[in-house]
Amino acid sequence: MDRERSVADQAYEKLRKEIVSLHFVPGERLSEGKLCDWFNISRTPIRQALKKLVNEGFVESLPQFGTFVSLLSMNQLLEAQFIRESLECATTRRAVVRVNGENEETLLRLLKAFDKAVEQEDHDEFFDLDQSFHRLICEMSGMPGTWKTVEVAAAHLNRSRRLSLPIPYVPAEAAEQHREIVTAILQRDPDASEAAMRKHVRNILKILPRIKEENKEYFIKEETYSMPEYLE
Repeated sequence: MDRERSVADQAYEKLRKEIVSLHFVPGERLSEGKLCDWFNISRTPIRQALKKLVNEGFVESLPQFGTFVSLLSMNQLLEAQFIRESLECATTRRAVVRVNGENEETLLRLLKAFDKAVEQEDHDEFFDLDQSFHRLICEMSGMPGTWKTVEVAAAHLNRSRRLSLPIPYVPAEAAEQHREIVTAILQRDPDASEAAMRKHVRNILKILPRIKEENKEYFIKEETYSMPEYLE
């Protein structure tokens, strides 16, 4: 723990990251005592962190039963994807006219790193690189604060994206789509860049039903939802 920062804030950030990365899986019970031992801190900051996670929908507190990581909701995931698509397609168009030598070099370096992560089947590294890739494009757009909005809106979606990475073809396909996005950006083509980004962020929609079917215990049961019409 950083003694110069709020202990509760640090506990919240760590717990949120561990939930998104599926260290704590949907439906898992969170024991205050075990979390205190894990962080080596008192119950008060743990309770403050859990309260914040409850407010964000990552955790559910059930009186007389305990505190649990929230189950995934298909409707919530579809809404998050819509927000992500809307914002990231817009920032990609803006990024095209703001390419410079430094961010071009970073984009190309990320593409090489993606290939290495795919080859080594390192899903954690791949996910972290993916976050860096999308954050960079938001920063290139001149609207860096957009990334924070995307990150908050897509946090639950990221849990489903993590579940998708063990599907054999998904990381390689995503890496190729990243390459298409970079190629269009470096060619200064806003229409092609936006189209490539839209194709990429919609990819999760095609495999959400499979993710749900293969991880039924992580999803809300008997939830009514409708996939976007353009996928039909």
